[in-house]
Amino acid sequence: MEQQNFRVKLSLGTKLVLWLTLLFLIIVGFLSYSAVKLVVDDKQAYTFQLQSMEAYIAGQDFSEKTRPAIDNLRLYLTTFDPRLPITSIQMENLKNLVNSQTESGFFTSYFVKPDGTATLLTANTNAEALAKAGFNPDALSFDAAFFKKIRDRILQNSFAFQSYVKPGATPLLIVAFGDLGLKDYEKGMPIGLAVLDARTLITNSRFGETTITTWDGRVLASTNPAKLYEAPDASGHPVFQSAAASKLGSGTKEFDIDGKIYLGAFRKLPIGPIIFTQLEKRKAMAAAFTLGERLGLMGIISVIGAILFALIFSSSITKPLKNLTLATAAVARGEFNIDPKVKTKDEVGQLANSFSIMSRKIQELVVGEVHKAHMEEELKVAAAVQESLIPPPEYRDDHFEIIGSYQSASECGGDWWGFFRIKNKLCVMIADATGHGVPSALITASARSCFSVLAKMAREKESFQLNPGEMMSYTNRVVFDAAMTKIMMTFFIGVIDLDTKTITYANAGHNPPWLFRRNGERFQLKSLVPKGTRVGEREESGMYEEMSAPMDVGDILFLYTDGLMENTSPGEAREQYGKKRAKQVVEEALPGGPRGIIDALKASYTQYNGDTKALDDDVTLASIRIHANPA
Repeated sequence: MEQQNFRVKLSLGTKLVLWLTLLFLIIVGFLSYSAVKLVVDDKQAYTFQLQSMEAYIAGQDFSEKTRPAIDNLRLYLTTFDPRLPITSIQMENLKNLVNSQTESGFFTSYFVKPDGTATLLTANTNAEALAKAGFNPDALSFDAAFFKKIRDRILQNSFAFQSYVKPGATPLLIVAFGDLGLKDYEKGMPIGLAVLDARTLITNSRFGETTITTWDGRVLASTNPAKLYEAPDASGHPVFQSAAASKLGSGTKEFDIDGKIYLGAFRKLPIGPIIFTQLEKRKAMAAAFTLGERLGLMGIISVIGAILFALIFSSSITKPLKNLTLATAAVARGEFNIDPKVKTKDEVGQLANSFSIMSRKIQELVVGEVHKAHMEEELKVAAAVQESLIPPPEYRDDHFEIIGSYQSASECGGDWWGFFRIKNKLCVMIADATGHGVPSALITASARSCFSVLAKMAREKESFQLNPGEMMSYTNRVVFDAAMTKIMMTFFIGVIDLDTKTITYANAGHNPPWLFRRNGERFQLKSLVPKGTRVGEREESGMYEEMSAPMDVGDILFLYTDGLMENTSPGEAREQYGKKRAKQVVEEALPGGPRGIIDALKASYTQYNGDTKALDDDVTLASIRIHANPA
């Protein structure tokens, strides 16, 4: 009765409209204010970045125009020996070189002495480039002062740039390259000149003014023609001075010229020139006011949309309240298996259906536990089956002693090793599938089946040869067909021949086994390094490369998977067990033979791993020794 008499003063729909409107007002107002303030207060966030990009693009344009000219001049001067008369073939080559490029309309070469005295060597023109630039090469004239400056700059960097501007004529850029190997030649240093149209050096500038200068401030090109004709020296410009003093390749600066505030940026090119840009701050900040107006308009539209959204959907939220009231009354009577028939997908619907959902969850948990128990039982069976694929941990015959160990990081592992003997040959293999668990265990079972067939063929067919490379190719095809590259395996196959006293092996990306050759009381280590890709990586792998090494009585072969080296210590350090530690343990245990090696390693990495921490990966070990035949 108390629930029925409860009076609602402010409906949920009204609260939703009010709170959603207030939230949108706060969010939109904050974002609008922050965006405008960010643009206005942090000038670098907008204009400096734009100016830097302008400088970068201008630098790219300049480099794309001048680098080919420098390269062509270098080739131009090497086409002939200036100390010898120029042959007709060389003249034809010079002509072809100039006509093969389209940037420069005029190529010349001179002997230039230290005082600037110049003697013409060659002159070639490109009609197409001349037509684009629109200048007459006969109108060009260079005095001794020009050549002296060019020669001095070439001595510093082998090439130089110089603007060539005359009123009413096309502004030009002179690119010069000198043969420093003949700088002391009695007739003068050979220098080649290429003439470029300076108007094409800056083609993508859209914001502000862009200027290209030499390292000492001489203007080479500019989007403002006055810089070329009236103020060719930019060494006093604030941005240029900032660039000259900076050790960085690029930068930005705010400066004042004649009472106007400008924002500028510079970039130094690796070939020498400096590029700087400038834009009046008043024009740059105009975008901030436009942004503020647009954000304000978008905010008003967003708030109106939020109000409409709240009004439309508030009714769908308040509609289930009556059913929820009836459901809570049923709970008060102790009826927990209820369904209030509320279909909404919000908090109200979730609250209305909470008790019925909890009952269904309990039932699902019971079913899940039963299913989990079945799965665990199946995993135990799978683990038992996989263990049957691993050979016994100890094997001895009249020539070989083999000790092995296999420990999985989970119920089913991805490691496998095995061996079989055919007459005087022992075939031993070890593999590691990517990952561990049931999928990897299935692939190791496929590999094990492949070697069961190979062993049967070797026993029944005398023509079958135990070639590790050929057997590896069979294994690759089996693993590829079974896993289709989803799981791959590193694989090692070795064949120990008692007649030839050698081990022939193929290694498909597996950790290199260690062969310890006995030399008196000492052992010498040889790693059997990998030479092929993992099996299952591609359908047709071809024949894997085979390698051989001597192996005689007393020698010990040690095989392992990467779980040994990559097993980490407990705690935060998580340091890997490592190859160095494993090698030290094995070498100290060599006098104890295969059994001593395996026991020592198992004790060492188990202690390193700790009593409570699970293994990071499967660990498989095997050690084989040839011993003398008692007969």
